[in-house]
Amino acid sequence: MHTFLIIGGDSRQDYLEQYLKGDGFPVLRWPGGEKSPAPADGSASISRAFQQADIILGPVPFTKNGTHLFYCPAESHSQEESAASVSVTDLLSGLTNRHILFGGNIPRQIIHHCTQLGISVYDFMKMEEVALKNTVATAEGAIGEAITLSPGALHGSRCLVIGFGRCGETLAEKLKGLNAQVTAADCSAPRLALAYALGFSPVQMKQPFSGSSAFLSTFDFIFSTVPAPVLDHSALRLLKADAVLIDIASGPGGIDLSSAPEANKLCIKRCPGLPGRYCPKAAAEILYQAVLEHLSLQ
Repeated sequence: MHTFLIIGGDSRQDYLEQYLKGDGFPVLRWPGGEKSPAPADGSASISRAFQQADIILGPVPFTKNGTHLFYCPAESHSQEESAASVSVTDLLSGLTNRHILFGGNIPRQIIHHCTQLGISVYDFMKMEEVALKNTVATAEGAIGEAITLSPGALHGSRCLVIGFGRCGETLAEKLKGLNAQVTAADCSAPRLALAYALGFSPVQMKQPFSGSSAFLSTFDFIFSTVPAPVLDHSALRLLKADAVLIDIASGPGGIDLSSAPEANKLCIKRCPGLPGRYCPKAAAEILYQAVLEHLSLQ
């Protein structure tokens, strides 16, 4: 039977541990929490944990700073990372060709290291089934943030979804279900054709939107899913004073938050990692199913 080592992460890893143990798998944790940063079985070191486990479950995202694995324990009641995180150096030194590594958005150098050592490595975010299922939790979280931040209602509001990819399409469908008027912006003609077929107003996306994009002033909510600059300072000047902007794209995001004073006057919120914050149990189940499916191929 496989022994799993869960490293870092957020509350998704807590539920992932529950699913694994519920099916009878031995599970180690590192860190074990803010108060007890050790594997769940009391192992004295991360190196020993690597020796005991053969499946390594890394966090999503794998790392934010490039030097340590992402770790934001649920008991911290904060979105800030903990200093108790495992370093990338320790991870690489502990991996051997008897291990199988899972994680989300795994850096290229780690994948290269694993390939050189003959270590099987799987990136959750490159699994189509995981990415598609995660769009539901992402959309629900984005809508939750928008409702919290706005004095108005989504019902009957004008919403712009920038980027009509996997996340954008699911988000647009959820907004439509709340009776919002949804416009979809994308640079791909086929994606815009799909948006039209699904009943959304398609707009050819200019990257970035500029001061000539006067139609931006008509929206109550703007959701950006594109991980590249799409709203610069000249575009931000055009928006309604009470417009709510939700940026759910991975870094660096699509909204220029350095555009003072324009950005300072608007309600803009960067919202990465929404599945882990809003739907950690559902997100963990998605990861668990993906792990079991991939291990069955070994």
